[in-house]
Amino acid sequence: MNEDINIKQTFTDFVNFISRNKIILFSFIFFGIVSVVIYQNLKPSYFETQAICMSGIAEYERIEQLEELSQRTAVDLINHLQINVSNKDYSELSSLMNISLDESKNIKSVEAEQLYQQDMNEKFYALNKFEIRLSVFDNKIIKSFQSGLIYYFNNNTFIKDYHSQYKESNEIINK
Repeated sequence: MNEDINIKQTFTDFVNFISRNKIILFSFIFFGIVSVVIYQNLKPSYFETQAICMSGIAEYERIEQLEELSQRTAVDLINHLQINVSNKDYSELSSLMNISLDESKNIKSVEAEQLYQQDMNEKFYALNKFEIRLSVFDNKIIKSFQSGLIYYFNNNTFIKDYHSQYKESNEIINK
């Protein structure tokens, strides 16, 4: 019987512990609350947005079946921009997108992902769409980012070369 847990004694010991150490306990709670409030007020705020997009780059890949139409090239090109953001290479980012250096410094992250659809047999098929997620410190640069992204795709040397090869091969096929 000496080994049985005495609930009344345990509860009494707990209350005595709290009453003896209430100043220390309330100090820790107060310090925790104050530090969270200060952190929330001092951390920089950011804005997130997302868009579902389509790119014609996949058309140059000459994939016949619509189910296999992938946006992998466009997704990779956008995710390549995130490397510049992660490395804080804002001058390169502003050059690639034709945006100001201040606007490029306000980009927190940019990420693209291929979208998929699941059929009745639980198979996933790539859609001809992808999603872009953008986080910025100033929501006024979202429009600049949008036009900068269009500039990036229109002036990318890889895409230009890819498109010219596509045109040349079409001319050969049509002859």
